[in-house]
Amino acid sequence: MKTRLFLIALLIVLASVTKTEAKTNPTLTPSGDILNYYKYPDPLKPLTVDPHKWEQQPLVNSWPAMELATKEAMEKRDGYGLFQLAYLEFVHQYTYGKLDPKTMLYNAYEIGKTNGDPYLMYWVTDFEGVAFFFFEYLDRRRNHAMGTDSVATEKRELPVLYMLADLNEKNFQQMKALASQYIQCAYLKNETYALLNYDVRKKAQTLENLQPKK
Repeated sequence: MKTRLFLIALLIVLASVTKTEAKTNPTLTPSGDILNYYKYPDPLKPLTVDPHKWEQQPLVNSWPAMELATKEAMEKRDGYGLFQLAYLEFVHQYTYGKLDPKTMLYNAYEIGKTNGDPYLMYWVTDFEGVAFFFFEYLDRRRNHAMGTDSVATEKRELPVLYMLADLNEKNFQQMKALASQYIQCAYLKNETYALLNYDVRKKAQTLENLQPKK
């Protein structure tokens, strides 16, 4: 009887220790959480740098490797890895169209949104303008820009807001140039050229001014 009570007590202690470690040690968190570099920063993966320029990149050079890496990234909820794979697929077309970079980017954005990571959300929105700069995807990019702005504002991530302001101004110029070339863009007006119809830079500056002086 005493032995049984001792074993029960030991199990309770072990369970308590495991739960405490899981809260403080990212290696014990659910799958994908440790790959959330917004929550667990990695000096080798600076969030203000485009992830496809990081030193560490997915090692893929074939169709099977790309398919396997993408499957694993989805299973692990590795949003940054998925973003990097989307870039590689867009540039090299390893799967000859079987894997769609647009879908990969969308999934990476959704992981970033779930993680509350405005940096990943921003880099997806930015690269979408390179991967498929077409009018039929403009609404999706605008939704992604609005979502990024919302999360970045809530978390007071000024670097994201300033990068988003640059992207917004760049998109305005690109769309204005295209509108003068294509008849299907004739309906567009100045206020519809940008991703966001408000001054993101001014908002970022206002938030910066409200921050306590160091």
